[in-house]
Parts: sequence; structure tokens; C-alpha cells
Amino acid sequence: MGTREKIRPEYNAALADLRPADTLTVTMLDRLGRNMVELITSAQGLAERDHRDG
Repeated sequence: MGTREKIRPEYNAALADLRPADTLTVTMLDRLGRNMVELITSAQGLAERDHRDG
């Protein structure tokens, strides 16, 4: 399922499994967002949850 989809079950499941101080690793940035705004929004959301992105 691509990033164009509003509902991303695999991404949501990964976020649900994250615990504080866990690291979320993505192999390609386009899997996290289609453009810079989506990437920043995703990174901010992770930071608010006290997670690191890597």
C-alpha cells in the first residue's frame, strides 16, 4: 500500500507497537511520506510520542 493511501494499516500497526525510546527505522523516506510536509509531520508526530526516527 502506497503513501497515497489515507489509511495505512501496516504503518499504524507499527506505530501502535512502538514503546517510548524505541527506534522506528524506514528503508526509504518515501515510505514515510510523499513530500517534505508529510515527512516533517510524521517526524513531529514521532517526536511527540517520544520516539526517535532512524
